[in-house]
Amino acid sequence: MLVHILREELELTGTHVGYDTLQCGACVVHVNGKAVKSCTMLAVEADGAEVSTIEGEAAADGTLNTIQQAFQDYHGL
Repeated sequence: MLVHILREELELTGTHVGYDTLQCGACVVHVNGKAVKSCTMLAVEADGAEVSTIEGEAAADGTLNTIQQAFQDYHGL
């Protein structure tokens, strides 16, 4: 699954595996601009697509965006 490639191969650990019920949304990433649950998508389906994870939301200087900062400030999971 795409979530496993992101976490284990690319070490983008901001994408989480939730409860394996397909309901929690902890694994959501953007694929070609659309929100996708990466625990339901085969990695091969994302081949050639633009995949954006929470790590890609920070500014070039490392400054966190509003969502990232809120997660840090309020211990979001």
